[in-house]
Amino acid sequence: MILRTAREIGLLIRDQRKNRKWTQQKLADLLGVGRLWVIQMEQGKSTVQLELVLRALRELDIQLTVQI
Repeated sequence: MILRTAREIGLLIRDQRKNRKWTQQKLADLLGVGRLWVIQMEQGKSTVQLELVLRALRELDIQLTVQI
């Protein structure tokens, strides 16, 4: 899968969260953030902190690979 935008990463996270039947609140609790942050991340808001996005990917067992 090729992800090119923050929105595409957010949609991937949302899909994986839903596959696990996790609520936005559950993911927020695991990350130590508010539900609003999860909503904004899933919508692809460009101002969310990258470190928290990477933590979300880890919580959902999503491996990020860079190909050059």
